[in-house]
Amino acid sequence: MRRLHLLSLTAGFGLTAVLAASCGDSDLCPDDPDKTEALACGCGVPETDADGNGIPDCLDGDLDLCPDDPQKTGPGVCGCGVSDEDADSSGIPDCLDADLDLCPDDGEKALPGVCGCGVADSDGNDNGVPDCLDGGIDLCPDDAQKTVPGVCGCGVADDDTNDNGVPDCLDPGIDLCPADPDKTEPGYCGCGIADVDADENNVPDCLDTCLSQGLSYCDGGCFDVSASDAHCGACGHDCGAATCVTGACTTSEVVFSFTGAEQTWVVPAGVTRIAFEVQGAQGGGSKCCDESLQDDGGLGGSVTGSIDVTPGETLYVYVGGKGVVEGLGGFNGGAAGGQWGGGGGGASDIRRGGMTLVDRVVVGGGGGGGNCGCPEHGAGGAGGGLSGSAGNPGSGGMTAGGGGTQVAGGAAGSAPGAAGALGTGGSTTASSYHIGGGGGGYYGGGGAYAAGGGGGSSFLGAAHFAATTAGQRAGDGTITIHY
Repeated sequence: MRRLHLLSLTAGFGLTAVLAASCGDSDLCPDDPDKTEALACGCGVPETDADGNGIPDCLDGDLDLCPDDPQKTGPGVCGCGVSDEDADSSGIPDCLDADLDLCPDDGEKALPGVCGCGVADSDGNDNGVPDCLDGGIDLCPDDAQKTVPGVCGCGVADDDTNDNGVPDCLDPGIDLCPADPDKTEPGYCGCGIADVDADENNVPDCLDTCLSQGLSYCDGGCFDVSASDAHCGACGHDCGAATCVTGACTTSEVVFSFTGAEQTWVVPAGVTRIAFEVQGAQGGGSKCCDESLQDDGGLGGSVTGSIDVTPGETLYVYVGGKGVVEGLGGFNGGAAGGQWGGGGGGASDIRRGGMTLVDRVVVGGGGGGGNCGCPEHGAGGAGGGLSGSAGNPGSGGMTAGGGGTQVAGGAAGSAPGAAGALGTGGSTTASSYHIGGGGGGYYGGGGAYAAGGGGGSSFLGAAHFAATTAGQRAGDGTITIHY
């Protein structure tokens, strides 16, 4: 505003000088040997501009907000010391344009605008409709005053009643999204849609074409940061000679097989994230009345992903064992089966900071035990998945054990089957005869009389890029760590 006053004042004095000259008097400052007119500072005061900021020193007292920047007196968009230039005429100052160019192949635009990348939003006939749409298309059919959204959108005039250069719809204090409690102006995505940037790539999700493909926008392209060696785990995290596995840069791996006991692994120096594949064990098969055996235990569940670790810390590794026909459940939570049935498969898990169930950071659920006899009494349910699968009741007319979930053990099948619990499958509340045991898991599956046991659930915890698939592993479980 002071610049406007300065121009007005200067123009005013110039006019006075012209008028005075026309009357024959050309020196309006007779006592000032350096000036013949007052100009901005008045007679006797020089018009110097010591800091070269475009404001005479006589008016520059407290108005220079950027005293160390000779090109600016106010921060503007980019701040003192940084020019507000827009070199590519994209409508976005260069200081903000680095990661926001949504049209990298269009030298004229950084945002799609109305016409999209590669097509100018020009209006050659000045009718208010961009040339790309000017075939008689009314973009605001319900607004008699507008044919295109403009700044304020259809139904809202682009008026600027106070002539401050800001449309009324954008003036402070005006809520342009009255039905949206989280926004007062449309922003990038419009009222009712949050301007969130889930993958933190500086492109709002509503405009992020990479996000709709399940990818991340990095360096002008779409990448799967769970597998990209150049952008592993996050944009710009380059693995170099290493390989990206589920968001972790890795060069080596270690495989843990079933031993029936706890195993340990010390995180090597320099390793801060590991990738893993954790698979629970299969449930035990069953025996039929003709003495034949069936491998009908549910398959173990699988979990993949990566977790952050600390060099030198000890991880505790538990690999589940397959359930036994007419016998014990597998190591790490599988429940026992009875005559004709099979024991549940054990879960596989990794623990940090301790060796208890609450120290588990990832779990692959074990499958439920099968059940045959005569007639056929079903099969065990698969280990999870976030939930284990219920067992199969076969043709015996009984109820199979339920699958474990994220909050509870699987329901008990026909009595005397027992419900699953945290870390363990359910077996029986009385006799073990004809019991199909539940699989171990984050929560174990339920046991059942004369029907298949339920599978245990898997658990992802806070793992990065984690995924789980039910019913993947036959036999004993396994755990692979990539680092």
